Amino acid sequence: MDIKHIKASLVRLDDAITALEQGYSVYSENLKLAQRQLEMFEENKATASRIEEDRRKKIVGHLDKAIQKAEAILYAEA
Repeated sequence: MDIKHIKASLVRLDDAITALEQGYSVYSENLKLAQRQLEMFEENKATASRIEEDRRKKIVGHLDKAIQKAEAILYAEA
C-alpha cells in the first residue's frame, strides 16, 4: 500500500469515527428525551391517581350524606 492509499484510508476512518460520534450524540439526546418522557409519564400517572382518589372520596362523601339523610327520614317516619 502506498502513502496515497494509506492517507485515503485514514480519511475514511476519520469520517467513520466522526459519523459514529454524531450517531452516539443523537442516540444520547434521544435517550435523555426518552427518560424525560418516562418521568413525565410517571408524574402524570401519579397525578391521575391522586385525582381519581379525590373523586372517589368525594363520591363516598356524597353517598354517606345521602345515606344519613335517608336514615334520618326513615327514623323520623318510624
